Amino acid sequence: MSDNAAFETDDPIDESAARTRLAELIEQSEGAIDGEGPTFDSPAQARAFGLIVTLWREGVFEWSEFQRALIARIETDDGSLETETEKAYYDHWIEAATRLLESKGHVSAASLEERAHEFADGERDASEFVIGDREH
Repeated sequence: MSDNAAFETDDPIDESAARTRLAELIEQSEGAIDGEGPTFDSPAQARAFGLIVTLWREGVFEWSEFQRALIARIETDDGSLETETEKAYYDHWIEAATRLLESKGHVSAASLEERAHEFADGERDASEFVIGDREH
């Protein structure tokens, strides 16, 4: 079984069509990339981008694995890319990365759900991720 077993189906992904569709969506996203790199509509989009690029740079997964996961996720889009291109695109990034990390055994859906509830309920905050003095 390959590292991408979670993304394998009986129907092969038409990567050419998916790449063409992805290029169309990027073209539609006005101002998403300027001369110095990507720009974002919200801080959450920048965090999603930064997190995924960091995981790749740290060797958690190969970029081609993430690309395949993202293509698979985009292929199942319910039309949100047509109406909310930027938001949906980065939502797909997070979903693709989550599925990839789950398939590689780095996280589980249950642990992510539990942590999300802890943050939402105020039981946790981001202070545990701050390096150095936490007094402001």
